[in-house]
Amino acid sequence: MDFKKSNSFIKSNRVIRYKLGEKAADILAVLVYKQGYWKSVGKLTSKGGSDCFYISLADLKAETCFSEKVITKNIKILVEAGLVISIRPGLGRPNLYSVNHDLVDAYVIKFSAEFGKWQTKVRESSKGFGVKESSPNSPSVPAYKVFQEVSKEDTTNNKITNNKNTNNLTNRASSEREFELEELFESLIEKFRYSEEELKNEDLNSIFELLVKLVPEFQYFKMSESDKDLIIQMIESEIESDSLFFKLYQNAEHIQKNEKEARFGNLFVGIPNMIDNFNNAVL
Repeated sequence: MDFKKSNSFIKSNRVIRYKLGEKAADILAVLVYKQGYWKSVGKLTSKGGSDCFYISLADLKAETCFSEKVITKNIKILVEAGLVISIRPGLGRPNLYSVNHDLVDAYVIKFSAEFGKWQTKVRESSKGFGVKESSPNSPSVPAYKVFQEVSKEDTTNNKITNNKNTNNLTNRASSEREFELEELFESLIEKFRYSEEELKNEDLNSIFELLVKLVPEFQYFKMSESDKDLIIQMIESEIESDSLFFKLYQNAEHIQKNEKEARFGNLFVGIPNMIDNFNNAVL
């Protein structure tokens, strides 16, 4: 079968890695992807009120490169945390699994602040505050960094038109806050991608309201039709949601530094090209 993500890296959640371990997080990521795929083709099995799918330990080993013993141990960890349901049908058949996405989202939100504090503490203790910043293309640079204060004279007098704000932007969010926004963005995108229901305005608005928080002066903006179309493009694409957020965050930083005009649409600069390039690459 031709899966568009067949050659992707395992994208496990960092909060899950922090709380339950990297192996449990990677196994959960595989289960989430598999459940999403079988749901998209209408081949989930209903058991005990849950939508389940079959996958053998051998298949999980092939996906994760972990031993069957490690997989069994970490699935038990996921089950005990309430994130995964595991059913043994017997008769030599592979196990049935189900991932409760709402509980996973709640778990991530519950421990996001704790992880953010731990992450900040580790970075500060190991590098301090005077480290020279790496190139944005360096694989070692953190995906998201604290906005730097930039002082620049205003060019207009608080002009706000058509989702445009030309004020000097000086409010800076903390790295912990940006991490929380990232996790919520990924959670919403994945939720709507696998939803069988038609997207509603309130669904799109939940993502819009999250994005305006990337630039504090955007807080009074209302979603336009073009904004709605761009959000739908992101949901309907198959690009990893963290890659989309990284680009959005970079654009927000350019706006904060007055390197891009303070229009909401400038958050999406480069996003359509990312989607087109991805689609062309997997054809």
